[in-house]
Amino acid sequence: ILCAVAIFCLASGQVVSYTKARGESIGLPVAVNGLVERAERLVISLVAAGLAGLHKFGVPHIDILLPIALWIVAVGSLVTLIQRVVTVRRESAEADAASAANGPADR
Repeated sequence: ILCAVAIFCLASGQVVSYTKARGESIGLPVAVNGLVERAERLVISLVAAGLAGLHKFGVPHIDILLPIALWIVAVGSLVTLIQRVVTVRRESAEADAASAANGPADR
């Protein structure tokens, strides 16, 4: 299960960035900051991965830190992805409505 969570974290990191970039490429502002942005995902993952090796030095229960961090990143990435998809859909619908209100001469 943890392997699937790690793969989801990798994939969702790409999809979150792609969603915003795709919205911006069609002229939408995509004015949303998600729950877990790229910087937060990297800090959580890298700090947890760095601390995970301390179990060899006798630090108790440090080996559960990385799985917890991966689950946090996975859930946060999913929330961020949903926020961005909803924002892009809303902004796209608003742009379509504004375009339709201006009439066919502007198209």
